[in-house]
Amino acid sequence: MKKSISHRIALSLPLLVLLLAFADPSCVAASEAFQRWAVVGDAASRESGLSDLVHAELAEHSKIELVEREELQLAIRELELSSLHTALQSGQRLQLGALVKADALLLLSSGTHAGQPFVRVVTCDCASGARLAYEQYSSSELKIDELAIRISVVVFQTLARFPAGVQRLVTVSPFISKDFLHDFDHLQNSCSAWLSEVLSQQPGLAVLELEEARAIGRELSITGQQLSERQRPLFISGEYLSKRHADSEASEFQVSVSARDNEKVIATLDSGWLSLPTIPEWLESTTGSAVLKQLKQRRSETRSISRTEQVRLLSERAER
Repeated sequence: MKKSISHRIALSLPLLVLLLAFADPSCVAASEAFQRWAVVGDAASRESGLSDLVHAELAEHSKIELVEREELQLAIRELELSSLHTALQSGQRLQLGALVKADALLLLSSGTHAGQPFVRVVTCDCASGARLAYEQYSSSELKIDELAIRISVVVFQTLARFPAGVQRLVTVSPFISKDFLHDFDHLQNSCSAWLSEVLSQQPGLAVLELEEARAIGRELSITGQQLSERQRPLFISGEYLSKRHADSEASEFQVSVSARDNEKVIATLDSGWLSLPTIPEWLESTTGSAVLKQLKQRRSETRSISRTEQVRLLSERAER
């Protein structure tokens, strides 16, 4: 007989604190958007029994409805899906969600880093195809039942952050380097990742990567699926320039960030000259706050847009 969460979680006090913080029924009960979930595991998580343990954990919660394993496997075979975890597969997430009538997907996959095994955990919105949460856990440091509990907590965190579903879509492009040299090319992805992380902490806001926007736009154009009551996506882009002081090895950086609503630039921010360690702080305190302010201003005035316009915005903008 399967032990309950209360029995197995006693193995770890930190896990108990974590679960109590995010799995409180009163918290999950407030979510009306993501009620029906599909747990999709890769071959490794199925063979180890991890996906079954996670399914059993979530089945204990009365507010979560789960797609039956048999129904899910039939849908996966019908769609001939091999991987649902990369941004390039976002369109397939839409297909699978529609086929099994799920509100959200919980995706589990295994990998290794520096010789250490880990489990990748992703939650996705079936209405937009957007990733809502992304976590990695060491599968060598945690027992399998503890790992299942950690993964179930990711679902509860998603429910807490999106009680009314995805309300706003934002795409953050890799920043453009204006330097002639390539010493700081790594900042192109680092800056967009820092800003994406800040924005992704906001309730109801989903950050789309460029490949996700492309894939979602293509799939919507094919299937005719509509994102009802979805707001216009906001597109964030940035660039930076570095200069090195002649009397030292230190460099300074000038960062510029723009927010576009379709073709209209609605906000532009310039940092002035910053030291390298202060760039993340500026992106969080200044840029992140400004973007959120723009989103709040648009919330009351933004009209719902048609599927055709949504597809055009996601596809055309992402292709640039």
